[in-house]
This record gives sequence, C-alpha cells and structure tokens, in this order.
Amino acid sequence: MLRVSNNEMIGGSVLRKGKKFVKKVAKCLGIVLACVVVLFFIGRYGWRLFGYQLCRSGESLGVSEVTVNDTEVYVHGFEPGSFPNYFIGYRYHFKDDNLYIGIKYSNLIGVWLEDTGEFSIHIPRKGRKINHVYIKSGTSKRLVWPKEN
Repeated sequence: MLRVSNNEMIGGSVLRKGKKFVKKVAKCLGIVLACVVVLFFIGRYGWRLFGYQLCRSGESLGVSEVTVNDTEVYVHGFEPGSFPNYFIGYRYHFKDDNLYIGIKYSNLIGVWLEDTGEFSIHIPRKGRKINHVYIKSGTSKRLVWPKEN
C-alpha cells in the first residue's frame, strides 16, 4: 500500500470500495434469484388460487379412460400437442351429483423433463352419487362420462 501521510493509505480506500461493490452485486444477484424462485412457485402452484380459470380446456385434452366404481373415479388421458407439456396437477369438486375436474399443464417444465403429457387421476367418491364427469376450464366444460352417443 502507498502511504500519502501517516494516517492515510490509498490502497485501503480502494479495498473498501471493492468490498462495497461486491456486497452490492451479491445483494442484487440475491434479489434477482429470489424473484426467479418466487415466479417459479407462482407458475407451478399459483394456478390453484384462480379456480378453474388457468386449467387446460377439456376440448384440447384426450381422455382415453374414465372408470367410475364404488370407491373412486379414475380418469386417464393425455395432452395431444406436439410441444412437450408437463402435467402438474388437478383440482375437482362435486356439485349436484356431478364431478368437475380441472387439469393443469405447464409448457415450461415440460421442455426440461420431456414428459409424455399423460395424466392419471384417482378421485375418492366418499359415498357420493355421480351422474356425470366433466373436464372443466374457466366457464367451459366437457362431458367425459358417461359418453354421449
């Protein structure tokens, strides 16, 4: 270090400024990383807060099997698009002896995981009577059981 006078060092001043700069950069990177993590979790789980609004349209899903027995409802299907989509979850509710299922896919996660887009859902009946099963999104719904002729 270069001494200008007995109490003043030029190198020490530069060192303190360098540490402040590193702290600012680390703080900015931490904030950016925190924002990315929060956005990821909102994209992955936040859809559940909006009801069926962000669920995949029933018209765009292929439903290959629906089985209703005494204990559960089983639904198996796929998302027929060519872009890899990843099944991330579903929500359901019973109303007027009907079962409504909302299915959510993620385009972004599917790119990384190379998912086939298939889904298998088991929903317990809990003694409820079921006349129809619908795939629901937003305000639209598609009847998947019993099949219409």
